[in-house]
Amino acid sequence: DAPAPLQREPFLEGLSRVLRPGGFALANLWNGSDRARAECARFAAKLRAAVGRVYVLRVAGHEQNVILLACRPGERQGSESTCDVLRERLAAAAAAAATDCPEPALVQTIRSCASSLTEWSECEA
Repeated sequence: DAPAPLQREPFLEGLSRVLRPGGFALANLWNGSDRARAECARFAAKLRAAVGRVYVLRVAGHEQNVILLACRPGERQGSESTCDVLRERLAAAAAAAATDCPEPALVQTIRSCASSLTEWSECEA
């Protein structure tokens, strides 16, 4: 469930104000019950209204969790979609972590999450 303070207008308005074009906010949420999925859907709708498009990452190895990414419109690279840009950034993070990270499972999780990235839709609820 999304913590109540994160769903309140003052937080969402502040988030909208501080994110730069192309910036994004992350929320790691438990999504393992009907109630939790409904709560995620409500929070995703609030994020969409406050910030912009919302994307979801499935967390490999923790399938009852999801990570929501709310993206401020702006930064585009050529004709690539925001989703493609985010996938590239996650893949780059995994590659960077692979060189310095003593936790291979963490690198694999980042790679798996990058490949699961999709835009949030009402059918996610």
